[in-house]
Amino acid sequence: MVRVFPDGEAVTDFLAWLSRHRLGRKRLPDTLLAAGFRRAGVKRLITNNERDFAVLGWFEIVTFRG
Repeated sequence: MVRVFPDGEAVTDFLAWLSRHRLGRKRLPDTLLAAGFRRAGVKRLITNNERDFAVLGWFEIVTFRG
């Protein structure tokens, strides 16, 4: 496991994504998480909330079917 924390560049990405994609307050946590993942080099996400991350256009999304 690698811990990922948002740095200044992740916050810059976060704010840019919020503005570019006109994301609302309900999207803040997932968008900040995605920005941290991007800066850590993560390219693929496993999630049941594909819509929350697909709009960002950065990740390969794998839908979890439990």
